[in-house]
Amino acid sequence: MLKKSLYAIQLRQWIAVFRDFYGMENIKDHLLIIESEVMHANKQGTFDEILDFVGLPRFKLPDTRDFHKNSYKPMSSKTRNMLEDFFRPHNKKLHEILSPLGIEISWAKNA
Repeated sequence: MLKKSLYAIQLRQWIAVFRDFYGMENIKDHLLIIESEVMHANKQGTFDEILDFVGLPRFKLPDTRDFHKNSYKPMSSKTRNMLEDFFRPHNKKLHEILSPLGIEISWAKNA
């Protein structure tokens, strides 16, 4: 289950494809990466950014509610520490991959 959250592994492959096809200096013109936290905090603004990126006209989202939002019990500090320790090197690698492209992911930057 945690494997799906190892974004550096997934993005490394995509970045290699885009780099080989478009050149390293043009990747940001063809690959858009958005933090889910940013999207949830500003759905319309994120949607506008995506539409601009793909060259489509903007329009107002009819509904910006979170339909799949769940409530969870607070995580134990032991579990949180274990997950932070597990993800730290992967988030560091993600930062190392994205930073040269001028892309900053807040939680990866702090790894």
